[in-house]
Amino acid sequence: MDARTTPAPIINLPHLLGLRQRIGALLFSLACWLYFLIPVAILGGWLAGFRQLANEVVALGGWKRFQYLMDMSGHTILILLAAWLVWTVFLLLQPATKKAPAPMVDDTALAQFFGVSPQTLAECRECQVLTIHFDDDGAYRKLEPGR
Repeated sequence: MDARTTPAPIINLPHLLGLRQRIGALLFSLACWLYFLIPVAILGGWLAGFRQLANEVVALGGWKRFQYLMDMSGHTILILLAAWLVWTVFLLLQPATKKAPAPMVDDTALAQFFGVSPQTLAECRECQVLTIHFDDDGAYRKLEPGR
């Protein structure tokens, strides 16, 4: 499969997601939260005395079944919190890696890299529009200073 024809899925860069991907991710996360929170809301309504939600508790299998579901929800939350805490502590204990700043490039080396004379490089810096041509593989082809 060619990488140029099928873009890779964007996972860790949400600002690069398309509108459909954002809406899909939002709807999926809302559905997951609703699936998780509906039993909690039913239990809260039942404890508050709402008759309709009390009937819902009976329809879900009674108090014992509902208590089992709530225990599972609580254990799930505790496991997620513990995993998050372990991951956070693990990242805090990792040594910080600082990248060394890139060395400064002088005008002669920059002009040599682009294959132009230092005068053309100076002209390119002064112009308001600069066109850089690339080939199909993304390699630099030529500089074209504008007006």
